[in-house]
This record gives sequence, C-alpha cells and structure tokens, in this order.
Amino acid sequence: AAFLKDLEGVTDPQEKRQAAVAQTFERVQEKRGTTAHFTAAGSQTVRTDGKTVRVPIGAVSVEAKPAVVAAPELSLNAVRTVEVANTGRQPILPGKVLLYVEGAFLGTTEADFVGPGESFTMFAGVADEVKLSRTLDRKRSSLSWSGKKKRMQVCFVVTAENLSDSPVALQLSDRIPVSETDEIRVLNVKIQPDARPDTKGILKWNISLSPKEAREFRIE
Repeated sequence: AAFLKDLEGVTDPQEKRQAAVAQTFERVQEKRGTTAHFTAAGSQTVRTDGKTVRVPIGAVSVEAKPAVVAAPELSLNAVRTVEVANTGRQPILPGKVLLYVEGAFLGTTEADFVGPGESFTMFAGVADEVKLSRTLDRKRSSLSWSGKKKRMQVCFVVTAENLSDSPVALQLSDRIPVSETDEIRVLNVKIQPDARPDTKGILKWNISLSPKEAREFRIE
C-alpha cells in the first residue's frame, strides 16, 4: 500500500505536466505561432518600462550597387537607390530597415522577404544635387476637332540639372501613351534624344551630367 501511494505521488505530477504541455501545444496550433531562439551578439540591457529593445543577433556585409533614378512625371525629386545582393546564408526577414550613409542616419524604409542569393533594391534617400523639371510646351501642343474625331498634340520638356561640383550618373524615366483600344491611336511620336520605349511605353535614358550641366529631353 505504501508503494502504491509513493507511485501515485510520482505519476500525478507527471500527468499534470503532460496535460499542461498538451494544452500549450493546442494553443500554439490554434494561433499558428512559431517560436525561434537566437543567440544575441553580446550582452544587452533590457529596460523595465516595457519598451521594445533591439538585440543584434548577427551581421553580414553584402555588395551594393548605388544608382540615382528619376521619374519627373511622378516626382521632381531624384532619389538614390541601392541594388543589394543577399550573399549571406540566412534570409533577410521582412520589416523595417534603418538607413545610414557614412554614419549619418537617413530614416527608415521597408524590406520584403529576401532569400539567400536573391537581389533587391533599397531606397537610400533623395539626391538633392539633381534638379528636375517637366513642363508642357504650349507652342507645340494643341487640341482640335474634325467631325467626331478629336486630335490632341502634346509636347513635354524634361530637364535635368546637376547642381553639384561632381559628375552624376542618372537614370531618367518617362513614358508615352499606349492605346489599349482601337478608338484611340497614338501617332507621330518624337523623342529627343532618341530612345526606344518598352511595351508599356516606358522610356529610359542613362545619362552622365557634368558639374553644373543641364540636359533637355523632349517627348512629343
């Protein structure tokens, strides 16, 4: 009898722990939660005010290809971008990215999931040294009617100017209209300097601006 009582005293706590573990797994499955453990890089101080504390878990250096791109139709601000290749063994998880250039904090942006070996493009701030404009040349633009047909002639002038004392390589983009109906025809398109649009009508010029140089582009 004494042995049975001792056995009950051992098995009861085990059964309670097993039941608690089973309930925990049921809750995890219901919420589809996932827990992962990482080793922090060095000791960290966690405050007691309930605020989130960033804990570094690793670092990797990757190659980056910087560029300056501009689309004056959408924005008169040229922006810096960085094409990054994830050469590490671990994926880059989606979330916020803090941007620093030469130690100066620029701001935050967002990144999607990037697997090992994949490339992605990151926003890296505004290129203040490039001045853009996009205006309508009214002398070469008109609107006329011929019976039930309406004819519209439009000419846009795009300028890009380098305000700095150093040369700037720039990818300039614009577009021409692309008709998706037989009732509208796009004719006599003139592009200066010459460029070939893609199937969506997007034009791209890869140019290099000398210090204080300004270039003009026309789409008519």
